[in-house]
Amino acid sequence: HPATRTWRVLTPPARAGGNYEGSYVGAWTGREMLVGGPLTDFAYNPRTNRWRALRAALGGPMAVWTGREMISWGGGCCGDASAEGSAYNPVTNRARKLPASPLAASQRPIGAWTGREVVIVVSGLDPDRKPYPAALARAAAYNPTTNRWRRIATLPVAFGNPQAAWDGQRVVLGPRLEPGV
Repeated sequence: HPATRTWRVLTPPARAGGNYEGSYVGAWTGREMLVGGPLTDFAYNPRTNRWRALRAALGGPMAVWTGREMISWGGGCCGDASAEGSAYNPVTNRARKLPASPLAASQRPIGAWTGREVVIVVSGLDPDRKPYPAALARAAAYNPTTNRWRRIATLPVAFGNPQAAWDGQRVVLGPRLEPGV
């Protein structure tokens, strides 16, 4: 609470399972915090201090809020990686599968919402750190209005576990920690 400069520990949702990938994906809708993982998908409303279970799976480790949907993409565990994405609409409590992307599969994609598109960047390395074929994109943008992907320029340098943000004009990545994403 910014005014009182205090924190409050939330009661966890009922029947919350674990997450074998070790992290959760989340997005703020303006009313609720959507929180999901491979085994759990919930929404938290801070006004009511209540959790509700979601009927739809929220998807992979990269997620953005578009103002209407939470778009997530990628993921994987234990030697596999995903090149799939989904869009969850909290009004209908349903998710739709995104069309196939031009991107290489990724356990840890990064992305940002530009106000029009989701820009997603992947390393192009499989879970064994071997390169995917050059025909697979390392960066692409998805437009939920047209339901289409487009390739964009590949990063000029390798990044290690960066974060992505939209500054109003461009996607900014940082920090550069180690070779490979």
